Amino acid sequence: MNRSGMVIPGLLHYARAEICDLIVICDNLDLKPGICKLKVKGSTAGHKGLASVIAYTGTQAFIRFYIGIGRPADNNIIDYVLSKPEGEEKQQIRMAVEKTVSGILLLAEKSPQEVMNVINSKAVCKTKA
Repeated sequence: MNRSGMVIPGLLHYARAEICDLIVICDNLDLKPGICKLKVKGSTAGHKGLASVIAYTGTQAFIRFYIGIGRPADNNIIDYVLSKPEGEEKQQIRMAVEKTVSGILLLAEKSPQEVMNVINSKAVCKTKA
C-alpha cells in the first residue's frame, strides 16, 4: 500500500484515463469506524499510500474515498491497521465500504460535489438489526 502510486501512471496510460478519473479508496485513522468521506483533492494527512500516489502522479487532484477505521487505544498503529476488525467495528466498516461502493456508482451519474453531499454524512453506518 505504501508504494501503490508506482502503478498509477502506467494504469492511467493503459486505460487512456486522466488523473481526474482516478478514484483512490483508503483507510483513515482519524474517522470513526463506519464513517466514510469523499474528497476531490487534498493532502496526504500522513497516509503513506496517498503520499505515494501524489509523488508518482505529481498532483493531489484525484478523487479519494476515506473509510474510517478509528485509532487503536494502545497507539500501536502498524499492528492495528494490519489486523482484521472484529465485532461491531467490523460491521460498521463493512457498511462504510458498502456506502463507498454506492458513492462510486453514483459518480457515474452525478458530479463529485453532489456525491459528497450524499456520502459525507457524519453518521456512523449502523448494522442492520
